[in-house]
Amino acid sequence: MSGIRPAPSSPHYRVVWFRDTLKLDTTERRIMEVRGSRHTLIIRKVQSSDFGNYSCLADNQIGKTRQYLELSGKPNPAVFRSHAVGRSKDSYNITWSVNSYTPIEEFKLSFRKVPTPSTPGTAQQPSNQSKRTNRRVSQIN
Repeated sequence: MSGIRPAPSSPHYRVVWFRDTLKLDTTERRIMEVRGSRHTLIIRKVQSSDFGNYSCLADNQIGKTRQYLELSGKPNPAVFRSHAVGRSKDSYNITWSVNSYTPIEEFKLSFRKVPTPSTPGTAQQPSNQSKRTNRRVSQIN
């Protein structure tokens, strides 16, 4: 997690990391790294107990600023890998991938047939409402 990058010419500043409202200290799994003006919080071997709202506060004699981020176990959005137009008029092989902290337990897939003037009956790639994994989906007429 990268925090605030104060300008190199700014007056002396202090950077503090928080989880919710609690100030964080360095531990065996939690490291606060500084490289030049870049401040980074590194959490090793992330566990579900690490999930929460984090913030990085930088302050000096002129003022202060804070940046926020959430660390959660929610999967990232699915990325479709299959072609936008299927090769068959009555089926479509949908392929996608998802990065997730924990294994995906359930998949929900929404699709619809969208005919085009040049190739009636050809299914097109589903909208971003669709969810994750590799499945063969056949339309039943």
